Amino acid sequence: MRKMIVLNSKSNFTKDEYIKYLKELKKIKYDFVLAPSYPYLALTSGIALASQDISQFPSGAYTGEVSGNALKSLEVKYAIIGHSERVKYFNENGKILREKIERCLENDITPILCMSETVDVTKGVSNNIVQKLNNVIGRLKEKDRKKVIIAYEPYWAIGTNKMPTLECLNKIFGKIKENFKENKVLYGGSVNLETIKTLKKVDLIDGYLIGSLSLNIDSLKELINKI
Repeated sequence: MRKMIVLNSKSNFTKDEYIKYLKELKKIKYDFVLAPSYPYLALTSGIALASQDISQFPSGAYTGEVSGNALKSLEVKYAIIGHSERVKYFNENGKILREKIERCLENDITPILCMSETVDVTKGVSNNIVQKLNNVIGRLKEKDRKKVIIAYEPYWAIGTNKMPTLECLNKIFGKIKENFKENKVLYGGSVNLETIKTLKKVDLIDGYLIGSLSLNIDSLKELINKI
């Protein structure tokens, strides 16, 4: 089965840079999910779209927020929820994440729920990630819970070129899959041309959430060849 690959552009690209990037990206024969900055969602067609976030509130007097139905009207199919940078810089907690997932489900948008671990799991795999997932999606109805795509991103590995060992990855994804059998599970956190050599050996990984590498078309092409 082809791996799901979500490209998170974060706060990068001017308008002209983005248009050039998108043109080159479409030349790669792969079904990417692209998460550009909000202003560029309306400029994008011919590729599956994700938003980098979604408002926890419905439409209304919430200046600076982007509502679920606005995203739906732009044919956005996915929304990244709880990325480690949102948690770090904007103090998002479990309650906010649950509300954002609800807004997604109300608008037929598939949530990509990021779950980070602050502990270095190379020193031992705990149930921490499962407990955190249960806190956010454990109360959802089964039909809604299985719609959520889980993105495991160890916080200590992001942007560091470090990652869990192959043994740890198999144990972590095994625990997640054991508890959330119906959910697709991605890996995020320093996905690059070196770490992919280990990541692709983990059969339980359904795909990747890619940040920095996704900005470079040549590196992205090389990554796809390695996958």
